[in-house]
Amino acid sequence: NPAVAGSGVHKIIATKTNGTCPDSKDTLTITVDDFVQAVISTPNQTICISVPPIALQANTNVSWVGTGVSGTTFNPSIAGAGTHQIIATKTNGACPDSKDSLLITVNALLTPDVTITASQNTINSANSFSDLVATNATGGGSSPLYIFAKDRNFTQVLQAESASNTYRVLPQMLSVGANTLYVRMRSSENCVTSTTAIDSVQLTLLVSTPSKSELEKALKVFPNPNNGQFGFRFETGINDRVSVTVFDAAGKQVFKQDYGQVQQFNFGQTLDLRNRHAGNYTLQFRVGLVTVIKKVSVLR
Repeated sequence: NPAVAGSGVHKIIATKTNGTCPDSKDTLTITVDDFVQAVISTPNQTICISVPPIALQANTNVSWVGTGVSGTTFNPSIAGAGTHQIIATKTNGACPDSKDSLLITVNALLTPDVTITASQNTINSANSFSDLVATNATGGGSSPLYIFAKDRNFTQVLQAESASNTYRVLPQMLSVGANTLYVRMRSSENCVTSTTAIDSVQLTLLVSTPSKSELEKALKVFPNPNNGQFGFRFETGINDRVSVTVFDAAGKQVFKQDYGQVQQFNFGQTLDLRNRHAGNYTLQFRVGLVTVIKKVSVLR
C-alpha cells in the first residue's frame, strides 16, 4: 500500500520456508513518488504593455508555458496586447502531472486625443457668447479632467481643471481680433503614451462703434444721485477714442479724462467728484466724433 508506505524507496522481501532446508528469499524495490499539486501564487491581473517583466511564482518548482513566458518571468512587451493564459506544470514522476493556470491581460498603450469646438467662432455683439465643448476623442478614459485657458502653457486659466468639458466665453474675455483658446484633457487611463492632450480653437471678436442714438441708449451712469463717486458703462461695443469731460452747473469744466483708443464691449470706468460741491453736473462723453451728454446729481 503506497499510501501506508509513504514516499521513498522501499525494499520488499519475499521468503519461502523450506522445512529443514534453508529458506529462500527474493527482493524487489518499489519507489513511491510524491504527488504535489501545483498552485500558482501570482494573481490574475491586468497590466500595461510597457511595464517590466513580472515574476511568476508557485508553491513548488514548476515549468511555465505561455506566450511571453521566459523561464519564470512573463514579458508583456513580448506577449503583446490581449489576454494570455499561463500554465504551470509540476512533474510528479510516476504520478500524474499537476497543473494550474492564471490569466494576464495586457493592455496596449493609448494616445489621448481631445477636440474642442465652439458654438460660434465670431462674436460681434455685447450680448453674444460662444460655448466651448471639449470631446474625449480617444484615450481619456471614463473620467477625464479638462482645463480651459487663453494660452498653451495654461497660465491664463479660464476654467480650472475639473470634470466639466464645457465653458462659456463672453465678449469681455477676448481681445479685439483673433483669439486662440486652449483645452487640455488629463486622461484617467493608466496605459497611455502621454497623460494629457491639448487642442485649440480660434474665436474672433469684432467690435464697431454704434450710432449716436445707440450710444445714448447704451451709456449707463450709476448710481445717480450719488455722493460724488460714481461709474459709467457703455453696454455695447466701442472701437474708437473715448473721453469724458465734466462741467458744473455754471458750465465750468471741473474734470476731464481721455481714455485713448478703446476696443472692447461694456467699457466702463469710475469717476470721483467727492472734492467738488454738491449739485448737478453735466457729463460730456466723446466717442470718436460722437458726443453723448448725461446729467448726474451729487448729494452731500
